[in-house]
Amino acid sequence: GNGEVLELTHRAGDRSVFAAGALDAAAWLADQPAGFYRFEEVASEL
Repeated sequence: GNGEVLELTHRAGDRSVFAAGALDAAAWLADQPAGFYRFEEVASEL
């Protein structure tokens, strides 16, 4: 309504969580046939 704000926030205290996600995505991609993949396809499998 008027005067209201809905906020969704994500904060990472350590960048290692991003590195772990990148490694998980790389491992998943290594098992896939050659091609192009959308982020949604990779993320839904992790």
